[in-house]
Amino acid sequence: MDIPLFPEQPGQVSNGARWHARLAILLSAPLNWLPPSMIEKILSRLTRSYPSASKEQVQVIRDAVCTVSKRCRSQEGCLRRSLAVVVATWLKRRSVSWCTGYALEPFRAHAWVELNGVPVGEPDEISLYSKVISVPNFGEEIAEKYGE
Repeated sequence: MDIPLFPEQPGQVSNGARWHARLAILLSAPLNWLPPSMIEKILSRLTRSYPSASKEQVQVIRDAVCTVSKRCRSQEGCLRRSLAVVVATWLKRRSVSWCTGYALEPFRAHAWVELNGVPVGEPDEISLYSKVISVPNFGEEIAEKYGE
């Protein structure tokens, strides 16, 4: 997957967030080799039972993932990065939506995370992408159910 953008410029993150990101990258690594349908099934199960993370939480997690992994920080690292962010939010007992899509002329594919339909940490160009797979988080429904 690819999106023409500059390498990520992550913000400062704590050492704890860095270790958490390393664990998430390690746990999410096998997902990179699975077919999209299997990734979708696995992530649906992960995001089903936890409330939504806040935008700030997701941005810190995303920054930590980009800080500790050169591959996740690169232009070609969107799949690895987005999967690691979903797993990291799951480790914190929160959820986030995972999406993949494409844009034409020139053709390019991309994977990203969203909260309430809004991409987190992505350039404005993301609006040009058509979603192919979207794994929603059910966090808002959970929050309403339990009064969070």
